[in-house]
Amino acid sequence: MATIDLSQLPAPNVIESLDFETLFAQRKDSLIALYPPEQRETLQRTLRYESEQLVKLLQENTYHELLLRQRINEAAQANMLGYATGTDLDQLGANYNVQRLVITPADDTQLPPTPAVKESDRDFRLRIQQAFEGLSVAYQFHGRSADGRVADISVISPQPACVTVSVLSREGDGTASAELIAKVAAALNADTVRPVADRVTVQSARIVPYEVEEASICYRDRKLAPSARWQSNGLTPTPATSIGWGGISGCPHSMPPCMWRACSAWY
Repeated sequence: MATIDLSQLPAPNVIESLDFETLFAQRKDSLIALYPPEQRETLQRTLRYESEQLVKLLQENTYHELLLRQRINEAAQANMLGYATGTDLDQLGANYNVQRLVITPADDTQLPPTPAVKESDRDFRLRIQQAFEGLSVAYQFHGRSADGRVADISVISPQPACVTVSVLSREGDGTASAELIAKVAAALNADTVRPVADRVTVQSARIVPYEVEEASICYRDRKLAPSARWQSNGLTPTPATSIGWGGISGCPHSMPPCMWRACSAWY
């Protein structure tokens, strides 16, 4: 799997920090420098007043420069894997011969037609990172790329030359259907993917049900009492999209019990 967390990388130097007042002051200084020394003091006094037409022109010009610089920032980000989104990310994926997957095809028979549900930017970005691993043998990459319904892949080797692949589905409670398992197995057993000596077993991830009890603490002091909105919300199960996450491990223990939200456990 890819080991670099793109969100933890420092901001690139090419992305410029923008500040209107700084640019505005630079515009003023540039304008003053164009005048003879004996006229500069008078011009400086004039530029102190917001009502002056010259000041309004400088402000308008500075604002448009700010927009232009922001557009340059966005264009630079569109060429970076950690920042690109949407069709910009699709173009970066094409550089690595990786295409965004379709989870649910479009349906033109309905009125209005329903658009296709495609792989999220986050998941697509991860597969692009794994593209170079896929050039040799990488069950993670090829398993994720087998079908858009694959939410996560776990690969272990219980003994030499034996590989067990667990598939987590985006559908239902996460149990992979026989059809999805067969599709992943076919992708992983292709001649260009699986080494001759490997014996690959593909199975569904085991779904572990659990229960969470909520304990609400009622305070006499209204300032310390949890808001009614928190109490009415209760516990809301939040389906996980990764294999191996425990149910209670994702809950914010530092919050009052009435604020806890349950997190589902898929293994």
